[in-house]
Amino acid sequence: STVRAALDLMAWFADFGRFLFVPSQPRRRDLLMLGNALEGGEYLLFGDMREEVYELVRRVHYRDEYGVRTEMDRLIDEIAPQFITGVYRASRAAPAYLFYAHADHAHMAAHLAIADAQLQESRGFPMLLDLARAVCRATFGIDSLTPLVQTAFATVDEPLRYLVE
Repeated sequence: STVRAALDLMAWFADFGRFLFVPSQPRRRDLLMLGNALEGGEYLLFGDMREEVYELVRRVHYRDEYGVRTEMDRLIDEIAPQFITGVYRASRAAPAYLFYAHADHAHMAAHLAIADAQLQESRGFPMLLDLARAVCRATFGIDSLTPLVQTAFATVDEPLRYLVE
């Protein structure tokens, strides 16, 4: 199931330990407000994600046909405490950004995010993530895949099946 795959992926990240996630559109405005009070090059670590994950699991109702509920309890008790929420501000001209990292490597992750984000002083978002997004859009975007799909349909004598408007 999709839930099982997501749980397996989170367990893998918890075991691997070295990761940094910086969402481009965070929802935690309360934490961003604190982050915007930081000076350039500073960061705050808020703690683990146990409570946040608990609230998510409590709000969503999962069928327990495949033992998902047991896995959700494991997520709350064993995996979520290994994930840390933090906020950084790369420069005084940039807004604050949330980040998530493994508890054992959160300080290093914050320093990496700040160092990469300082390459875009006014934006303050990690440049490598912006570069990855641009490459993915150029390589896998709708403009690059549509001609391939249309060619595939034309080869099976259905050239007008799925034309883009």
